[in-house]
Amino acid sequence: MNIIILVAIGVAYTAFVALVFSALTLLLGMAFQSFSVSGPEDWHFFDFYKRYLIVAAVYVCVTIPLGCMCWGIPGIGALAIAYKFVFDAGWTQALVMGTAGGLVALVLFVLMWRVILTPLGLLAGN
Repeated sequence: MNIIILVAIGVAYTAFVALVFSALTLLLGMAFQSFSVSGPEDWHFFDFYKRYLIVAAVYVCVTIPLGCMCWGIPGIGALAIAYKFVFDAGWTQALVMGTAGGLVALVLFVLMWRVILTPLGLLAGN
C-alpha cells in the first residue's frame, strides 16, 4: 500500500475518532451526573477534542504500524495509558475509558474499512 494513502487514512481516522470520543464524553457527562472527566468544570467541546486527538493518535500510531488495526488489541492498552496521562485520570478510570474507547475505535475502523475504504479500492477487503 502506498505510504501516503496509509498516512492520510491514519490522519483522517484520528480526527474522526477524536471527534466521536469528544462528543460521547460530553453527552455522557450531560446524561449521567456520576460520569465525570477530571478537569475544569467549564470545559468545552474543543478542549476535549484537543486532548482526544492525542489519545486517538496514540491508538492509531500503535495499531497501524503493527498491521493489527483490524484486531486493535495493542491499541486498547495504549489508549488506556494515553488516557491516563492526557486526562490525569486514575488507573481504574483509564482502564475503563481506554477499553471502552478502544472498542469504539475498533468498531469505527472496521466500519470505515468495510463501508468506505474497501469499495474505493484503498484497502483490501480480506
